[in-house]
Amino acid sequence: MFEEHIRDVAKMCAAERYRDPQQVAWAVAEHAYYISLYRKACTPFMQTTLNSERKFSSSKVDDKPCLHY
Repeated sequence: MFEEHIRDVAKMCAAERYRDPQQVAWAVAEHAYYISLYRKACTPFMQTTLNSERKFSSSKVDDKPCLHY
């Protein structure tokens, strides 16, 4: 996940008055999971791969989502 996606999820949590940091972490983790299921999602890994000169097909569902700082 890109930093701005994490920030957007955190803002959504604040708007819904989530006070517990575990609730926010859970929301970020769920968001990362759903991104990992979408084969054409723009992720830090995909963006880096596109910027390289290597060929690739697409991400797989079993690829691990990561947080990008």
